[in-house]
Amino acid sequence: MLGISLPGPDELGEELVALLEAVKAQEDRHRIRITLSSEGRLLTANPCEAAPESITAVTDPHPVNERGRLAHVKSTSYGEYRLALEAAQAAGAQEAILVNVSGDLCEGATSNVFFARDGVLHTPSLECGCLPGVTRKLLLAALRKSGVEVREGRNPMTVLESCDEVLVTSTLKNVCPVSNLDERQLDTSGPFAQLARESFDAVFGC
Repeated sequence: MLGISLPGPDELGEELVALLEAVKAQEDRHRIRITLSSEGRLLTANPCEAAPESITAVTDPHPVNERGRLAHVKSTSYGEYRLALEAAQAAGAQEAILVNVSGDLCEGATSNVFFARDGVLHTPSLECGCLPGVTRKLLLAALRKSGVEVREGRNPMTVLESCDEVLVTSTLKNVCPVSNLDERQLDTSGPFAQLARESFDAVFGC
């Protein structure tokens, strides 16, 4: 895609080992980022805060295009998501929850979204345009390994008005419950928040 070839594990191995050696003496948590371009690649490691216990969020009214060429691609073309996040932060929240052009719940500006309703855990399917996040994938695998049903599909954005719990997942947030959504208070210690975290930690020890 975009004329960029993906390097294999062997190609990245030595560079990753060198980067990890450079930061392992530091106690801070680090985020490792691999940026690929037609001119080569750049590996960086930057300190980051510990994953939060919970976050606040607001829904963003501006739809993202689930049919666009960059849907599902984690790229540096981040302007639309950055604007949504800045609007959320201006409103006193930490995350923006996005709707797609079809009116479906899509994802967070910096995360994937799960929600619990009527005793079932749901998450938008990839056809909704959400990024196939690594932590999303790992959590789905961990929950299913524990025998928990998670339904991937299309859900109208309005489903968030009556859900019982909302969780977001990302590399920096891990599995994180939402405490307030559009000023509506949510349960951060509900059964699915606990189950998701326990299942994730049991498999991956994060």
